[in-house]
Amino acid sequence: MLDQSFTEKNYLRLTKKSDPRNFKMGRNKKDYLQYHQELIQKLKESDFKLNPIKPRKTSKGDMVILGPHHPITEFALRKANDNIKRIFKVKTKSREQIVKQIITLLREPVPLTVLKLDIEKFYESIPVAKVLKKVTSNPIPSQHTKSVITHFLNNTKAGLCRGQAISSTLSELYMRKFDKVLSSHPAVYYYARFVDDIIIFTTASSKDIKVIATDSLPLGLSFNNKTKVITKKTLNKKETPIVQELEYLGYKFSLQNDKKKKVVEIGIADNKIKKMKSRVICALKQYCIDNDFDLLIDRIKFLTGNYSISSYRKGLKAGIYYNYPFINNQKLGEEDLNNLDMFLIRSVLSKGGSLGKRLSPLLTTSKKNKILRLKFSLGFKNRKVCKLSAERIISIRKAWQHVT
Repeated sequence: MLDQSFTEKNYLRLTKKSDPRNFKMGRNKKDYLQYHQELIQKLKESDFKLNPIKPRKTSKGDMVILGPHHPITEFALRKANDNIKRIFKVKTKSREQIVKQIITLLREPVPLTVLKLDIEKFYESIPVAKVLKKVTSNPIPSQHTKSVITHFLNNTKAGLCRGQAISSTLSELYMRKFDKVLSSHPAVYYYARFVDDIIIFTTASSKDIKVIATDSLPLGLSFNNKTKVITKKTLNKKETPIVQELEYLGYKFSLQNDKKKKVVEIGIADNKIKKMKSRVICALKQYCIDNDFDLLIDRIKFLTGNYSISSYRKGLKAGIYYNYPFINNQKLGEEDLNNLDMFLIRSVLSKGGSLGKRLSPLLTTSKKNKILRLKFSLGFKNRKVCKLSAERIISIRKAWQHVT
């Protein structure tokens, strides 16, 4: 039976590796339990009134909550989220699992239409009252769990805020009926949704399936105009092989309908490459301001290499290899990595333009060589993980925090 109680032992189970340092919890398990006991006592005394949470508005207009919050709020939300996930059996497909399935399906010699849809301002458009009712009207969640979630949602002006685990869980709960309708439709060969990105392999026309998807969307949600359609078909002898491209979950899939087989190449999505290039420029611009070469090197290492992520799960990694493992041994993927390498080289060696004129006098030959020893292609090939503290990563990211 699920233990929904807000106790120090349950809080300890949800404690991340970085929490003791971030919240000054002490040095050992005994200290952590004492710390959590005090948090729970304060939460009870305040009658579940969580500390106010102030979301930040991004350049795209998205409302984002960046943690950690006040510890009373942080751990109460973690436990409430854990309870809701277990009670409603909320499970999301991993990005890796979806990409594997897409690659397999694209390579199969089966005529299909592939439809990609995006939900407009997904989190922000979900009606708070509707999603809250799904929780509060169910008799299984404890009153304590309902109170914490109610206070959290009452702090939001409209929709759910990004960057919060409970928002992700509640959004999955809200989309459950929609997912079931699409995945069980007889003309749908394969369906997957990762947050607001949807992909459908269908034997029907793309227009028919989009109408069904649009009609099935929950209240408040709508699709944007970024719909993408590609067609897998067998060509006859007179037809010329065509190349179609589809971008999904950070990858670019290039499908060539050949007469004998389906050739699928996998690379990095154009918008992800653009973002990485923007971050390189931001790192170099920031160096022109602070003249901190060690921090510049760490920023380039961070971009060209890999790093560990603080999480409940040990060994979780991200970076150029761990974000894009499926481009391995792919011609398109190799081209993308070389493209990024050349961009870094040109940016560091440039003497023209506003950045080059400022940067060139600050970089000696030795410093340039040190930077250029760092390559996206090597970071991918070697899979080397940078040892960077949480504080250092925060400092690194500050250079491009406005880049979305």
